[in-house]
Amino acid sequence: MRVLTYNVQLRSNLSYAHTFRRIIANTKDVEWFYGEYGRTGIPYVDEELNVHLTPCPIKPPKEPIELDKILPNVKPELLFMHEDPQWLFWCKNIKGIPKILWLPWDNHELPHNDIKRIVNDFDLVIPVSKMGELTLRNGGIDVLPNIYNPIDIDMYKPTTENLPKLRSMMNISEDEYVITWVGRPGWRKRFMHIVEIASRVRKELNNVKLVLITDMTDPSLQWNPLEIIHSCDMSEHTAFPADLAFNVGLPPEFIRDVYNLTDVYIAPHGGEGMGMPIAEAMACETPFVATDYTTTSEFANYKDDLWGERGVGAKIDRFIPDRGIDRPYVDIQDFADKVVTLLEDKKKRKSMGVEGRKWVVENASNQKVASQLENIFKLTTQVDSV
Repeated sequence: MRVLTYNVQLRSNLSYAHTFRRIIANTKDVEWFYGEYGRTGIPYVDEELNVHLTPCPIKPPKEPIELDKILPNVKPELLFMHEDPQWLFWCKNIKGIPKILWLPWDNHELPHNDIKRIVNDFDLVIPVSKMGELTLRNGGIDVLPNIYNPIDIDMYKPTTENLPKLRSMMNISEDEYVITWVGRPGWRKRFMHIVEIASRVRKELNNVKLVLITDMTDPSLQWNPLEIIHSCDMSEHTAFPADLAFNVGLPPEFIRDVYNLTDVYIAPHGGEGMGMPIAEAMACETPFVATDYTTTSEFANYKDDLWGERGVGAKIDRFIPDRGIDRPYVDIQDFADKVVTLLEDKKKRKSMGVEGRKWVVENASNQKVASQLENIFKLTTQVDSV
């Protein structure tokens, strides 16, 4: 099968590029043609990745004439997209081949008609979470069952090999608990809440270190992160890599070791298409506390008071209009209290960790996700050829 796809730079370490590299490396009968676009450089490449890079303008193609330069050379059997909706209006210009959209919808409402207009340009829509599947169906959009983003379970796994060295590098003593957050500190991620939660946890347990794997100069920042850390009296209790560039990232082995060093992963976010760092932490048998919104419940499998088999949900304090959508602001004290409770219960953390990895292996491994998508590709092209 010849599959054409466009996304942010395949050779960057942005999350969508991570996703596609994992899929491409694990599909067996797909010849991929990949057009790159975006606003950042391309500093990273997987040498073992064999994929055709199609000619593509810096921005997504908007007119049929631009696609006319690409389609005759590629001759794709289908178009496959995995992107935020605002990038996808141009896809209506591609005619004559099936179009599949793998959609990372990140909230419980459909606030405007744009999403319906975009999905109508596609023959098949696949949500990236069960939350997204239910939301889209409730909004009158016909979708297939969800398929999660892939997690490299061979890379992200339990290990203790490098942890003493990592503790020394980050100046974390053996008796300190570690809470961690990984990601870009944009508007949905609630960076201020992350630091304030850590500060409140330290008031109950003073042997706690916050580890932030983020770019402190990321263009998505709304505030100065160092000022936030200082204002919460966390300057001496926070560790983060120096000079981390968001589009370059860190070696996955290092991120894996950070997850394994972590006692509780925290994510007080205002919405997740899936939440790949949470799932990567789970693959390393690290439990999490996250806002009770979007994918948290399906990751955790809640029982009582938002305590689940694999993680914990924190209550929502209120909803605030944010970029046209009512976004949740987490109950910071409830979040901090649950982190403290989990830190003090080693047995619970262990059982959640074991169940968390089991869930990721069964639902979101590289091999499973690639196989699910490849089966859909085969069925789509077979039907189209009849």
